[in-house]
Amino acid sequence: MLPLALVGDALRPPAVSVPVVAVCVLTWAALVGGFVVREERRPTLGGWLTLVFFGLFIPRPFLDARFFLPIFPLLIGYLLHALNAALPRATPVVAGLMGAVLLALNINTITHPLAAESRPTGETYAWLRENTPPDAPISARGGAVWLYLGREVAVLPPWPGAPEGAARDLLAQQTTWILLRAPGFPDEAPPGWHDALEKRARLFQLTYENPAEGTRVYRVVGNREAFLAAHAHFVRGVRALAASDWPGGKAALDECLALEPDFPPAEFNRAVACLRLGQKEEARRTLERLLARHPDHAKARSLLIQFSGEVP
Repeated sequence: MLPLALVGDALRPPAVSVPVVAVCVLTWAALVGGFVVREERRPTLGGWLTLVFFGLFIPRPFLDARFFLPIFPLLIGYLLHALNAALPRATPVVAGLMGAVLLALNINTITHPLAAESRPTGETYAWLRENTPPDAPISARGGAVWLYLGREVAVLPPWPGAPEGAARDLLAQQTTWILLRAPGFPDEAPPGWHDALEKRARLFQLTYENPAEGTRVYRVVGNREAFLAAHAHFVRGVRALAASDWPGGKAALDECLALEPDFPPAEFNRAVACLRLGQKEEARRTLERLLARHPDHAKARSLLIQFSGEVP
């Protein structure tokens, strides 16, 4: 991922657009060109500082925009060198436009340290330090946990998808603790993660919450191996149904539900398999069990109405 200080906060979804990407690509090209023009003979102190800075921070698991602010003036200087070499007469006008574009793209980047300072995470990190094993890896967004606690970080995927898929991804990371930050805070969790964990309360228990810092810490309390095995049976069952293997699909889904009884996608697909096998009463019971636990399951409600005309 390109540093936010260069590409701009406007690249965050869903604001990505062709004009924004084009401006960012041109900015990168001008930056590299300016660096070559300025440092072609003998690297200056600023040149070495820029190279060392990128060498240290690019490979790290965090690319917070705040870390690029110290060399932001140097980057602007390299851009001006590139403009002066390519368009010497138009430099003042183009430089002004470039500065305005960079300012517009990076307004959140520039104000980010103030937001971070006004919303500290000291209490949350102190709680993690005192209440979790020192070698326990933590799933989180960004590298702040690594920076402040020295812990291994398992980075949250950008989109959680269905709650069951989110649970599988987290459990497969072999982490026991999950740190989420609310929207509007630095290193905020990607959309959907809070809801995904709340819907899997049997697996993830809310252990610590600090509204002032926008943090929630969840702990894995369910049977990790059983859920991962159940998910594997679910995938096998769905693939069998896709191949019109109704008995095989139903058997695999039964194995899934034996390990994890509250698995809505497995119950719904089991009902579909029962209908294909002519087992209407079994399908009705499966859907009624599903709706009893998840009354907002629209697909289950619709299917029950379609074949029976009734809904609990």
